[in-house]
Amino acid sequence: MDGDPAEAHAASARAGLTWRSWWDGEGRITNAYGIKQIPVFVLIDAQGVVRHKLDSGDVARLEGLIERLLHERE
Repeated sequence: MDGDPAEAHAASARAGLTWRSWWDGEGRITNAYGIKQIPVFVLIDAQGVVRHKLDSGDVARLEGLIERLLHERE
């Protein structure tokens, strides 16, 4: 939701985020998922199904949910 992709990248680096994320300059992603505020994390499984949507920056919880999804794939 940042207006500048460089600032979005810098904010991710400052937060220590190591997972894939996208800059949504045209707002298509935010509109498709009903995102109204940041931070928000949308976890999508291997089949493209939204499994979790977290409206907080609780990185430990987020990492736990990611681990759970990865284990389901095994």
